[in-house]
Amino acid sequence: MAAIKAKNTRPEIIVRKGFHHRDFRYRVHDRALPRTPDIVLKRYRAIIDVRSCFSTGMIAAYSSCRKRAGNFGRRRSWRILIEAIAASLNSVT
Repeated sequence: MAAIKAKNTRPEIIVRKGFHHRDFRYRVHDRALPRTPDIVLKRYRAIIDVRSCFSTGMIAAYSSCRKRAGNFGRRRSWRILIEAIAASLNSVT
C-alpha cells in the first residue's frame, strides 16, 4: 500500500493538463478545504476529486492494470480493503 500515491497520480495529471490546455485557473490540493480536494476552481466555486480504479473499488480493472503497485496475490484481503474504502466513499456522498 505504500507504493500507492495519493497525490499527483497519472489520472489527476491528465485532468489537470486538460484544464490547463483550456486556460482554466485552478489550485492543487488546497488544504483550506476539507478532505483536500485534488483540483479547486475558485472562480466557479467547484472542486474536482479525481478517483482511480483502486480507490473506487473496481477490482477487475485494477487487477488487469499493467502498472499497478505491489502484489495483488492476496485477493481476499485486498477485496475487503477495497470494499471498505468504497463503503466509506459512498457514505460521505
